[in-house]
Amino acid sequence: MNIYDKAYELAKSFKELPEYKEYQRLAEIIKKDVDTQEMLLDFRKKNYEIQKMQLAGKAADPKKVEEAKKLYEIIKLNKTANDFLAVEYRLGKIMLDLQRILGENIKMEFPVEDITH
Repeated sequence: MNIYDKAYELAKSFKELPEYKEYQRLAEIIKKDVDTQEMLLDFRKKNYEIQKMQLAGKAADPKKVEEAKKLYEIIKLNKTANDFLAVEYRLGKIMLDLQRILGENIKMEFPVEDITH
């Protein structure tokens, strides 16, 4: 058994998921709609900035959070954009589940002594 062959097999199975096919279909529609594309990119940028601040241990700027919320309310009115984000979320959850399964089943433990003393 070649582990890389299994990884490619898993990737092929992923591409056969209905969610992935829907993601691809919606992405093609969005590529042809500049307004929707710009709206989604702006939403991603705003969310990235918020997450970056949170990961740095800083409180997110309330103004930026409110802007992202308002933009999301607009996105929800655009069926294509809303459906795209929903299917993208589901695919991300599948990826996280796969990562969790690997992590829970593959133990890579090595005792590390405190080398600071």
